[in-house]
Amino acid sequence: FHWHDEIEFFFVSKGSVSFVVEGEEFLLKQGQGVFVKSKALHSRYSLENSYCECHAILFSPKILSSSTFDVCQKLYIQPLLCL
Repeated sequence: FHWHDEIEFFFVSKGSVSFVVEGEEFLLKQGQGVFVKSKALHSRYSLENSYCECHAILFSPKILSSSTFDVCQKLYIQPLLCL
């Protein structure tokens, strides 16, 4: 388990994984992804030692706070940060 200040987008390109965010477990299959809010304790592991390929993109929440994105931030981004 780990956490970080950045927001993370995690995507499964092959196989499947179990992804745990703040104690809640999700099964992610090929083609599925999940957003993890800043400072959320999370982890992932492959199922039954099966092969999988995963990708993670981390970015600072500050990148989303530009005044250009005010409306978008209020409608779409802020709810993700407050989950």
